[in-house]
Amino acid sequence: MNRFRKHLPLGVILVLLVVLLTAQGTMWIARAAERWEEKARSQEVLRHEVATLVMQWKASRKPDGLRQGNPGAERIVSLLPWLEQEILALQLTDKMQQISPVAIPPPEEKVFREKANLQFKDLPMATVVRFLYRLESTGRIRIIRADIERAGQGMPGVHLSCEVGLL
Repeated sequence: MNRFRKHLPLGVILVLLVVLLTAQGTMWIARAAERWEEKARSQEVLRHEVATLVMQWKASRKPDGLRQGNPGAERIVSLLPWLEQEILALQLTDKMQQISPVAIPPPEEKVFREKANLQFKDLPMATVVRFLYRLESTGRIRIIRADIERAGQGMPGVHLSCEVGLL
């Protein structure tokens, strides 16, 4: 028995060490579980945001806010007055920065009767899609060039700059 008393402090130290390591491991596992749960929550939030954006994108592709009828049958006499009328109809006057005629170079005279340059600021993407769809759906107007840029860091919407031509 004397022999065991001699090694008792070493045994107690070993038992305390095992208990301490087990407690540390349990705390480490608990922290890891919390981190994984937090990641799962953030991924769920991201999944929800992506689903919302997809729904908005699908809704923006529908021509629900556009005038219905035979799009190719529309008669457009002059490009600038028609564009101004459409901008008023889609309530984009406060977002419009510039609308101006563009000179037609000789090679394009056979293709386009008139051309115009348009610039808008801070438009929602759904409005951009609706406006560009409306232009193309006439059957008489072609989008020659369209540049879409983000409005800025932390600002909603996009800036649209486009050149259109009347066939």
